[in-house]
Amino acid sequence: MLHLRNAVDPIIGMNLDPSHLLWVGADPIQCARRLEGAIHHVHGKDVRIEDGVADVTTLLETREIDEC
Repeated sequence: MLHLRNAVDPIIGMNLDPSHLLWVGADPIQCARRLEGAIHHVHGKDVRIEDGVADVTTLLETREIDEC
């Protein structure tokens, strides 16, 4: 995503679906931080929005983005 933005135009963005990252064992919060400014929409189904710090719980282990 970042390579495409750099090669074409920073107007290019993405839809982030955190559940997809959890399914492959990645950390969605780390991904969102790395893609800051490139995320135009977040797909949030089956979630609950509350005030405070996000606490990610899953049956899957999360890994660094570079490990996926």
